[in-house]
Amino acid sequence: MTKNDLQNLKRVLDEFNPYLAIKFAESLNNEERQYDEIILALQHILLDKFNTEYIVRFVNNVEGVDLELIQSFIINNDDPEPIYTFALLVKNANLEKLQQAIIKRGDADYIYLFAKNVKGANIKVLQEVIIDSKNVRCMFLFAKSVKGANTEKLQDEIISYGIFEYIYLFAKNVKGANMELLRSSVPESNNDAFMNTFDSISESEEDTSSNMYHITSNNINNIDSIGIKREFKIEVKESEITDILDDFEMVKIMRM
Repeated sequence: MTKNDLQNLKRVLDEFNPYLAIKFAESLNNEERQYDEIILALQHILLDKFNTEYIVRFVNNVEGVDLELIQSFIINNDDPEPIYTFALLVKNANLEKLQQAIIKRGDADYIYLFAKNVKGANIKVLQEVIIDSKNVRCMFLFAKSVKGANTEKLQDEIISYGIFEYIYLFAKNVKGANMELLRSSVPESNNDAFMNTFDSISESEEDTSSNMYHITSNNINNIDSIGIKREFKIEVKESEITDILDDFEMVKIMRM
């Protein structure tokens, strides 16, 4: 490690800056002395200054991270967005645990998004959770957009709620919808309205939730360069690295 590298590491640890932590971790050679200890220190900063996009980038791009620890941290978060994003974008994530966590949060929008976008999601289980949520909008979106959804069962559920707007949307947008059954589910007095408005149904409810936190690996990595300097190649003693890491441990204790 050069003098400049050491100064950059000290700056990162002193400022407790997750932005700098990612850049330094990505630039660090995994054969560097005390590499594992340095990565764990940087990992601590990222968890302390929680940011889903930074954490996903850190886990995917840096060797030596503690995936199990970070995933547990994500799962214990009350917000469903990091759980969904971690499952969607992190290589080697435990999808079963993350799916259980997203179900536990009870947010129908993210349960639907998990089913739609996360490869390996258990569609049958998630569909039952959506049905149990009584969220008719998400039932419609699930039937329309989730590959492997049981559209017949979801159609029966939507009919049972008698909300004409979603009966219309289902009829118009879901492949394989039973038009005769849907028509007959509308009371006689509303049949004309159903037929007359069929072609002008508002699609304002169509898959709006897919725009929520639309995160991809491309914009995860599109974080501006921090410009860490590495001009000089003056090697430092290992004891100097140890001193900085020891100082960081004291900072961690004081921040508890």
